[in-house]
Amino acid sequence: MGHVQDIEILLEYLNEFVDKKHSFDPTPVSQFFRAQHQLAIEAFFAQQGQVHEFWRASAGSKYPWTPRTRRKRTAPAAKEDTTSNPATSSLQEATE
Repeated sequence: MGHVQDIEILLEYLNEFVDKKHSFDPTPVSQFFRAQHQLAIEAFFAQQGQVHEFWRASAGSKYPWTPRTRRKRTAPAAKEDTTSNPATSSLQEATE
């Protein structure tokens, strides 16, 4: 939509310029920018369905452009090994 408005403003300035400079023929430039204006309007209407993707589904929903927050995954807590290990059990016996 901004592109459409930019062309409209440009055409207004072109008309003001022509009013001041009567020797300038604005027809070729005006035709070019009017064609660009029409293409910009058609492109806008072709994409108007994207407006619905822009807004939130409800007031409580997040905005579509905000990144999703991911939960940090933590590794499961290491369980203590209650089974006796022959290497450690002989060490424990030696220290006792």
